[in-house]
Amino acid sequence: RLFETLDANNDGTLTKEELIQGATKINSAISEEEAERMFANVEPDANGNISIDTLAKLMAESKLGPSLKAPASHRDDRGLIQVEMYYERYFGEAIRRLNAKRDKKDVD
Repeated sequence: RLFETLDANNDGTLTKEELIQGATKINSAISEEEAERMFANVEPDANGNISIDTLAKLMAESKLGPSLKAPASHRDDRGLIQVEMYYERYFGEAIRRLNAKRDKKDVD
């Protein structure tokens, strides 16, 4: 999903500009210079673009890779992503209640 988000023109490859703009948009803590260094650390194809496999390799090798996946605000002091506890009794309970209120019907 990250690759699809970064690939602005949906051509299946990332240009240097797409990587820089996308990385800085997804995580404002990443500067354009850091994103440029990320691109410089990979070997682009003949057209100067990178593929999804190259991006995956970049993410695995880069210290910045994890920060593209989830912003620091969602991480604790150990760098782990924090997730809220799931309170629904069954999948879709919250949306069903929301729709019922909108339709003015009683539910559960």
